[in-house]
Amino acid sequence: MNLVETFALAGFSVTVLLALLGGIDWLIRKWLQRHRDELVVALNNRIAELHQENQTRTNERDLARADLASTAQSLATTSLSLAESGKVQSELEEARSRIQHDEQARTSHETRIRRALELEGAIWTQKTMAGTPRFLPLAQRRTPIISVLNLKGGVGKTTVTAYLAQALAKRGYRVLLVDLDLQGSLSSLFVDVLQLSRESKGGGKFIQELIAPARGLKRADILECTRPVPLLGPHARIVPATDKLAYAELSQTVQWLLRVGDKSNSWNGRNDGRMILRRALHRPRVHRKFDVVLMDCPPLINLCCANALAASDYVLTPVTPSQKSIERVAPLVRRIKEVRSSVNEDLQMLGYVVNNTRQKDGLTAQECDLFQLLPQQCREVQGTDVYQFDTTIPGRIGVRAREQNFTGAEEDPVIIDAFERLAEELIKRLPGVCRHPDERRAARRKVVREVAS
Repeated sequence: MNLVETFALAGFSVTVLLALLGGIDWLIRKWLQRHRDELVVALNNRIAELHQENQTRTNERDLARADLASTAQSLATTSLSLAESGKVQSELEEARSRIQHDEQARTSHETRIRRALELEGAIWTQKTMAGTPRFLPLAQRRTPIISVLNLKGGVGKTTVTAYLAQALAKRGYRVLLVDLDLQGSLSSLFVDVLQLSRESKGGGKFIQELIAPARGLKRADILECTRPVPLLGPHARIVPATDKLAYAELSQTVQWLLRVGDKSNSWNGRNDGRMILRRALHRPRVHRKFDVVLMDCPPLINLCCANALAASDYVLTPVTPSQKSIERVAPLVRRIKEVRSSVNEDLQMLGYVVNNTRQKDGLTAQECDLFQLLPQQCREVQGTDVYQFDTTIPGRIGVRAREQNFTGAEEDPVIIDAFERLAEELIKRLPGVCRHPDERRAARRKVVREVAS
């Protein structure tokens, strides 16, 4: 073999070697690109599965670290240019940082959830944070907000709310009803169930759109969620609820629980899920339009009930003459005391009204015996007496019939009289700063006289 052939063979070998190295370089580049995409996908999956696949994510994290170490070793042995190698290394460092951030977020969420579980029912009576919407005093609003609440179900909260609203409307009060019960019982009394279903499918706004709007939508104004209540007069309206309220409350509860105690600038009192109704009901547009707000609350301290207590001036508690119902009054007074000390210092017990008595004009001797220890139990919890309304509501067939449909029974004069007396007693219990329908009547007469003159 001569010298020319030797140089030709050497050149060919170099060419083949360079082509081989170029192919290896191309394969390594493609492999690195694909591996980087896989890291991003794995990272997103970890964020979505923070609380369910802890052990799996730990294994994936270890695998990712091993892959990163392997990739770094591969970079050291390849012929990538310095600039390209630095770019890939930067991307890998960013991925590692995101994995660490994901791990910190998971740990933080687990801490918040554990803290919430340890607090049990007191989760909703925690201290408010900086930036919480201010409670507008009743003297400035002049529209009392009353939560009808008992921690015992079946005591007639919905019935008392509906009949009391009727009695107040007859006296000229502009009444706003808010249905916060997950069953939507108050809504079904005044609005046809089929109509509610049609409106829900047609994009109508309900209390759930105020509590937790759909993703990407702005939170509704409470006045946009109201419906007229012709049965109560031209100035009465209701904020109805459907069965979707349960899902809205769950969504808002999860968001609130995961951020309990977070001191970062991105989370403060403005995000407090307990203040939704306070922000909605304390607006001038609301207290100029209505004279009284009645809220039918669920029989437990959940997010909807916590919202009601954070926005309310008073709590009215229906109690039936039964041992189980009476036993739940003292725990309720204790919860209200906790809310007053940490969330709403203006909240007061308006009193408890005895519902479903056996006789129409008061309690029987046996029923009086059941209530004998209740005042003392309330004093031990609150330190002061809890007012018991003189008016009692007799248990009548007409009431139970109207619980199914407010228009489905004839007017029962005994029931109507009882609730009119209860409304009169309630009005006397309210402070003098509250707006009275006579003021509007006097103002209208004054305007008529001025126009006439």
